[in-house]
Amino acid sequence: MGGDCLGDPAYLAMSTPPITAPSTARLWEASRLMYEAGVGSVIVVDASGRVAGILTARDVLRLLATGVAARNPPLSDVMSLNVVTASPEEPLSAIADRMREAGVRHVPIVDAEGRPVGIVSQTDLLRHLVECLRERRDGPRGPRTT
Repeated sequence: MGGDCLGDPAYLAMSTPPITAPSTARLWEASRLMYEAGVGSVIVVDASGRVAGILTARDVLRLLATGVAARNPPLSDVMSLNVVTASPEEPLSAIADRMREAGVRHVPIVDAEGRPVGIVSQTDLLRHLVECLRERRDGPRGPRTT
């Protein structure tokens, strides 16, 4: 993981595969995907598989509280459109800065065509930093065994 934990590229911290849904999927379907995968967001993709938006657990709570969820709308009607994305090679420090500036907790990691290949959440960042700092303190560990 290298000496500078926040200088590491996104691909070392991202969760894969990303959980995605088409913009035509309904809110309940996307909510079920998040629940079953144990994640806090679904990346909404267009017909060509590019990032079109994102739906987060916070969005679902807002939609429940306002009664919109009862209509089970398509994701295209309720997704956040201004999605902060990053490349797999982008340093985690830059991603963390953009997360803070934009007030977001999830950043889809996309390939050159804008298709999601992973996601970095605040939890992923924290996990990576803890593992990286532990490695710096204790030395590299071998492969994990179960």
